[in-house]
Amino acid sequence: MRKASVKYLNMNNGWYYVRLAVPKSMRSSFGGRREIQRSLKTREYDKAILLLGRVVDQIKQEIFAGDDVEEVTIADVMQDAEAIETTYSYMEVPCGAPVEMSIDLLSSGLHEISETKKLTKLQVARIGGVIEPPALTMRQALERFELDSLDLFMNLAHRERQKKFNKYRAAVTDWEKRMGADLDVLKLDKTTVFNYRTELLKLVSAGELKTDTIRKTIMWLRVIVRHAFDLNGFKESPFEGLKPIKGKRDEVKRETIEEAQVPLIRQELIDADANEEIRAIVAVLENTGARPKEITGLHEDDIHLDAPIPYIRIRANCNRELKNTPSERDIPLVGVALEALKRFPKGFPRYSRNNGSDAFGAAVNKHIEKVAPGKTSYSYRHRLAYLMNLQETIKDTMSDGMLGHAGGMTAYYGKAYPLHIKLEVLKKALPDYAY
Repeated sequence: MRKASVKYLNMNNGWYYVRLAVPKSMRSSFGGRREIQRSLKTREYDKAILLLGRVVDQIKQEIFAGDDVEEVTIADVMQDAEAIETTYSYMEVPCGAPVEMSIDLLSSGLHEISETKKLTKLQVARIGGVIEPPALTMRQALERFELDSLDLFMNLAHRERQKKFNKYRAAVTDWEKRMGADLDVLKLDKTTVFNYRTELLKLVSAGELKTDTIRKTIMWLRVIVRHAFDLNGFKESPFEGLKPIKGKRDEVKRETIEEAQVPLIRQELIDADANEEIRAIVAVLENTGARPKEITGLHEDDIHLDAPIPYIRIRANCNRELKNTPSERDIPLVGVALEALKRFPKGFPRYSRNNGSDAFGAAVNKHIEKVAPGKTSYSYRHRLAYLMNLQETIKDTMSDGMLGHAGGMTAYYGKAYPLHIKLEVLKKALPDYAY
């Protein structure tokens, strides 16, 4: 046995553990034991140091509190479980679990009982799982999920971050509307979740909801409930393993701007005296298939007009974040897109700001709606995808590489497609009036 150089920290066979002496006056409460030892369950020194203070405090609390604790709370047992790197399970969990899972949940507690001569009230409560977690509504579970998920969207502006969370909020609102706001998430069972699923399916059958809508609603709720179960030491939420929802062929079709509508929209923008930046952005969207936000957020360093093949670089910058890694790409500039950026070589100052893309969409979509009902500025992206699909010589991976979809980045010998190949793709796909 080799003693480490840090107080209370010891090592045995490469494993770190804590050892504290029990004061003589307290030994009777611990069956005459002179010391308490507790494994830190790690061979790593740095991890042992991080755990040391918390475990020492927990042991001291046991020594000096003994059975004088008036009331053990859920916070107490959760903190006690965390201190020894285990998970607290309320007794209903192991009792209702399959045999193998029950054994797994109870085995560590049984081992601790065999190793401890006298258990404190806190240990009894934790091992026995007798403290019931407080009721947790779906709304409260959502609030905790949002709090713990801030890092997922930290790089986004406040408005964009709220948009990300809004889909979860809408799902919770729908749950409350159909199942009530007071149901305890931690006591949900498969029957309740299936009943909710059935209620949604009835609305699909009645034509009031789309299949894709209920799939996403259930998916967002599954994420929220899984997080709540993980925090409370529950193994599997009742949203897991739900029967897949078969489609009714009612999925929302992505609207594509038709070729006959392209010149009509151009003329509408002229007749309506739309500002020059709007008209230029639309021209770039026509010939690049980029997302509107990717173009409104262009920085002058992203625009390369003097390169052998003029191009724009879609990447994260001070004006915008990207949807995902494959979204970062270079797109050649041809025809009306090239001419538009020659007029705005430094980007679009009116819209290269927080929420600038929303402002652009609000301004341009009302004009598009007049001549192409149901279409938006995003429909230009679907248009280019459609045009590329019409060309048999354009592979799907080429289209993906142009549009920034996953799969298009590594299809060319493990690298993104070079500009000269993308240029050929555009020349094949775009009509004559694109120039």
